Amino acid sequence: MARYIDHKNFETPPPADFSQELVASLTKLVTGFPPRSNYCKHDLHGLYSGPTSIAYLFLALSKSSPELVIAHRSPDYWCRRYLYDSRPGVPVTPSRCGVANETLAHLAVGAAAEQSGKLVDLFLGFVPAVLAEDEDKESNEWLYGRAGTLYLLRLMRTYNPLNPKVDEAITAIIEKILQEGPPWFWHGKEYLGAVHGSIGIITQIILSEPKRAMQLKGLVEKLIAAQNPVTGNWASSNESGRDHLVQFCHGAPGFVISLLAVRQYFTQDSQLLEEIDKAIEIGRDCIYQQGLLAKEPCLCHGATGNAVALDGERQERLMRWCQRDVVEKGLNSGVFQKSDDEWGLFCGEAGRAWGCMLAEGLEEAMIGYSDI
Repeated sequence: MARYIDHKNFETPPPADFSQELVASLTKLVTGFPPRSNYCKHDLHGLYSGPTSIAYLFLALSKSSPELVIAHRSPDYWCRRYLYDSRPGVPVTPSRCGVANETLAHLAVGAAAEQSGKLVDLFLGFVPAVLAEDEDKESNEWLYGRAGTLYLLRLMRTYNPLNPKVDEAITAIIEKILQEGPPWFWHGKEYLGAVHGSIGIITQIILSEPKRAMQLKGLVEKLIAAQNPVTGNWASSNESGRDHLVQFCHGAPGFVISLLAVRQYFTQDSQLLEEIDKAIEIGRDCIYQQGLLAKEPCLCHGATGNAVALDGERQERLMRWCQRDVVEKGLNSGVFQKSDDEWGLFCGEAGRAWGCMLAEGLEEAMIGYSDI
């Protein structure tokens, strides 16, 4: 089965009212996957999916649109309801410390929502486990590894800016990551993309400590040079050499989102800025041509996440395919393949709500990755 849908072969859906789409999406979310009194481990995947990921969506919404009413309640109410129910603890290890770690993500979102120094301190208590030596079971990427810890620390710093221990932890983790590479490996491969690879790692480093930008300039240039000049895409790993995946997880969308995020830290290097802008533009051409994926629209590997990497008319046209009626018809007709996760932030309804926020101009980056 083809990985993407050639939208030139289909009539483009009509324009959407994404303010209405947002309310409908969030209402569907809180009624279809309401807060529970307790959760099982298989429900809990940090910011990636599950109740903590939904709480984080509502936390962001409470800042951009606090006046919004969803099922008679405010975004802040829903944020807290998805946070404060019983859930089992999840171990924190050098290979399980990224944004998908429920223990760390739950503490970070809770600390941000409550502006709680106590929860920050509890999070910091896990930093030694993140820094521990375990050559066979270490990860530095964003989803499961130390780059994801950097994002969660940055989240807490955004809402609790006066704790110097957070900055100390960020520095210690960056130093550890830079001791390990580049190159960095995940499951024996040198991945390149945003979720498991080099561009994701350096994006989290630079956004966490901008002074590191020039230190990583050479690697940024190397990764830009790895772009296929014909297709505009990037291979998933150096080992595979194949550039057939066009999604946030692997390929041009994750690279474009990352380059847009770090571009501001290279403004003194006009040549590199030119290279970044060129890579973004031909990457966006690739995304628009191949970005309507056969998988149900979502952030991680669907059209919603690919739209985050676009701008202007191309973004608006791709987002039309993410409307609830269009998605439902596509699933019923077999045009779209149903996601395994109906509700979570990166593979489900919560992510489509973020896409509506993007289309409404309330946000402009990838939540959980480059939004702070």
